[in-house]
Amino acid sequence: MAALPARTGSRLSRSRDLGRNDHMNLKLFELHSKRQVKSKELRAHAEPFPGRKIDHRFIVRQETKEVALLWFVVFPSEPYLVIYKLYVAGRYRGKGIGSELIRRAEIMARQSGRSRILVTPKPITPYTTREELVAWYERRGFSRLNEGLMYFKDVPAKNLLA
Repeated sequence: MAALPARTGSRLSRSRDLGRNDHMNLKLFELHSKRQVKSKELRAHAEPFPGRKIDHRFIVRQETKEVALLWFVVFPSEPYLVIYKLYVAGRYRGKGIGSELIRRAEIMARQSGRSRILVTPKPITPYTTREELVAWYERRGFSRLNEGLMYFKDVPAKNLLA
């Protein structure tokens, strides 16, 4: 099983290469503290630290601007990656950043030997409903898992788009 990006002390560290053709110029940096997040909006959505060793929290930058947060968990004995939070700052929504982060999560799942991504769509702002979030995830290939609140997307063994 391949390892996820290495943690490097308390400094902000860049994640591994997560795919070619990065036309959006998004860079993911693993977070070790809320203080590393400069954007007031994004800092408000960063979860308490320290997290568990299985937590992977990233600040997403486009050029020098902080545009999103991505937090996922990889349980050692489970065949899936769980997205706990995917938050794109208000002024950057509707530009494909969230979709690109789903693609990056697929790459990270594949790199860590996982075959599925799970998510429970929950609104984290008053501007989005659960129904809107569910529709957003469904447009990106997610399906409802049984009759529950969780959605899944199977991750192919190889990136067919690369």
